[in-house]
Amino acid sequence: MIWFACKQCGKRHGRPDEAAGTVVFCDCGQGNRVPWTSTESTGGSESPADEREDKWDRPQRRRQPAARHDPNYCLNHPDTASQHTCADCGEAFCADCVVALQGEMLCGPCKNFRIRSLHRPARPSGLAIGSLILGLIGGPFAYCLAIVTPQMMQASADVGGSPAGVVTLTLIGLVVPGLALFLGVLALRRIEIDPQVGGRSLAMTGLVTGVAGVLFCLMVVLIVVLHAGPG
Repeated sequence: MIWFACKQCGKRHGRPDEAAGTVVFCDCGQGNRVPWTSTESTGGSESPADEREDKWDRPQRRRQPAARHDPNYCLNHPDTASQHTCADCGEAFCADCVVALQGEMLCGPCKNFRIRSLHRPARPSGLAIGSLILGLIGGPFAYCLAIVTPQMMQASADVGGSPAGVVTLTLIGLVVPGLALFLGVLALRRIEIDPQVGGRSLAMTGLVTGVAGVLFCLMVVLIVVLHAGPG
């Protein structure tokens, strides 16, 4: 076994001798290259108390800067010429150290991280949430407007007024469901493009309520126009 410590957090790691030269990632996210020989004491040979005392008693060594990797050679195999560059970490690797995923060449650790990210639950789209809120506000308003429009037209005719006030109110009410419809369409397009974005049901609800609100408002405008036409 080869024992070594993380360059960032100091956590000890152990790997088989045949893993020398490969790159492993610590829990803190730091990538560490497995040395050819152990740089830490062997695991299990000391008790936890002795290990803690050792840690405090021994002088702290100054961290040496890591040698810069030659991009012309594979990171895992220093004697092999590099053929590909990982799309995520940007390191150079030979053909045996990369895999194709979603049309990109990735090294092993980056491939595992990408796959783990794909299985995370999708976050809801802000556009879908906004479309739902505006649809729930604008839809009932347009529905109520369509119900009370005949009474408003009759009252306007009784006092000899103009239906312009009803038309203005209707156009104002058309803005909210129209915006809900627009945001719903944008949200659905974003969800189709980005698999990490969710909220399709929210976008569909906002879209449907937005369409219903727009139709109700247009019906009110049609009623007003037909009522005012003969006069």
